Amino acid sequence: MTLGILIGQIHFSLFGIPVTIGSGVGCLVSGLILGWARSRHPRFASLPMGASNFLRDFGLAVFVGLVGLTAGPQAVVTIKEYGMTLLFLGFGVTLIPQIITFYFSYYVLRIKNPIEAMGCLVGGRSANPGFAALLDKAGNATPVFSFTVTYAVANVLLTLWGPIIIGIITQNAS
Repeated sequence: MTLGILIGQIHFSLFGIPVTIGSGVGCLVSGLILGWARSRHPRFASLPMGASNFLRDFGLAVFVGLVGLTAGPQAVVTIKEYGMTLLFLGFGVTLIPQIITFYFSYYVLRIKNPIEAMGCLVGGRSANPGFAALLDKAGNATPVFSFTVTYAVANVLLTLWGPIIIGIITQNAS
């Protein structure tokens, strides 16, 4: 985490828009670096499986809890204001891109194994519960590679592009 926080201090300008990597992307990048180092040297940073599972589950629970606590008050106001329209729009925004992405990966990218295509899909959406369900249904580690690659790329791009898009919108608005 210390390495991630240090990496997160990096900032630069892209087309005149200030971009800060932030501790989130810094920790993700340091995790990728340490994961790569561990793949080369398995004794490096090894944890017992129980400790690893606990840290993963605890981190996910804290993340979900914090998101819920910060988004909850605004969510209630929004639901009162927009009601069922918001519900149906949420269904559309959630399901339509998933269906299009699956068929795109299957027919255009020619990922003919549907389990690997679903691994790409849930990885690109950073959907850990979806990945857990996919692993359970697959019964083996087939979707792991396609999930991990797209998960890492999606998280880095999501975190980096957010401030860039806000900067572009802000510059164009003024």
